[in-house]
Amino acid sequence: MKGFRFFKIVVVFLCVFALSNQRTQAQTDINSAYSLFLYNFAKYSQWPDNSSGDFKITVFGNSKVYQELQKISTSKKINGRNIVVSKAMSVGDIGESDLLFISLGKSGEISSIMETTTGKPIMVVAEKKGLYEKGACISFYVGDDSKLRFQINDQELSNRNLKMAQSLKGMAFKG
Repeated sequence: MKGFRFFKIVVVFLCVFALSNQRTQAQTDINSAYSLFLYNFAKYSQWPDNSSGDFKITVFGNSKVYQELQKISTSKKINGRNIVVSKAMSVGDIGESDLLFISLGKSGEISSIMETTTGKPIMVVAEKKGLYEKGACISFYVGDDSKLRFQINDQELSNRNLKMAQSLKGMAFKG
């Protein structure tokens, strides 16, 4: 009887471990997807002064997207420019960026971010659904079908003198 009880405990432990491992793998997958989308947003968009210097991506807040973007930056370029990835924990630390990714934990600071970056050619991309309505150029969300989707604020892109390829705009969710 004790052997069977021990066996049940081991099985339960293995199931819990497998489920937590799947959750960790799903988180890694979504962070990788975010970073690939961010790379493609940058690659298929134009900035007003698109010609020289490093392409600067800032991750605002704690997010594993930072590490994923670091991986991309070692092997890829954006329009011939090296990619430099930095992290900011406060609005004052954002500095000069070409693309700003707002992590979910920092989405409550959207008003301050928009106030600080208004009129600058910074593509602001948010991890939280609906922030495109509050000034972000793009906001991500996971649909009911568990697929990663994004919405675009064309007016904000225009206000910031940013031009995104029509093919990429066509992939955005409307509604």
